[in-house]
Amino acid sequence: MSTSSAPALSVMPHTLTVTAYGLPSPQGSKRSVGPGVVIDQNPRALQTWREDVKLATLRALEATPSWEKAYPAVVGYFTFAMPRPQHHHVGGDRLRELRANAPQLHSIRPDVDKLLRSTLDALTSAGAWRDDSLLAQAFVVKRYVGAGPDTLDLPGVRVVLTGVAR
Repeated sequence: MSTSSAPALSVMPHTLTVTAYGLPSPQGSKRSVGPGVVIDQNPRALQTWREDVKLATLRALEATPSWEKAYPAVVGYFTFAMPRPQHHHVGGDRLRELRANAPQLHSIRPDVDKLLRSTLDALTSAGAWRDDSLLAQAFVVKRYVGAGPDTLDLPGVRVVLTGVAR
C-alpha cells in the first residue's frame, strides 16, 4: 500500500524521436522595421532552422505511426549539438584533436530558452502535437558537437518526446 499522496504518472510506451541537422537558431529577439512592424533579429537563419526541424519531424512521424498527437501531456528531452570554435582544437585546427580543457557544455549564446522556443514552434508546425503547451516537462542541454552522451556528430538537435496519460 502506497502512502504517497502524489498521483502516479502513467507513462505511455509511445515516444517520438526527432533528429534534425542544421545550425540551431534562436527565436526571441525582435527588431522594429517601421510603425507597428516587428520582425525576428535573424529571420533567414530562423526560417532555415525551423524548416530543418519541421522536415525531420515529418520524417519521424511517418516512421512512428503509433505516436498520437493528442496526449494530455508530453515530456521532452532536447539535446542541442552546437558547433565548436576552432580554439577548442590543438593548434586551432579543426582537423586536430580537442584540447584537454575543451568544454563539453555550450554555455554561450544562443540562449537555451530561445533555441527551445524555435524548436517547439517547428514541432508544432510539423504536427507533432496540437500545441506546444502540451509540453509539461522539458529537459534541455546544449553541448558541443560530439561531446557527451546522445550528442550528435554534426550541429542540430535530438528530441525525444514521450506521451503521458495524465
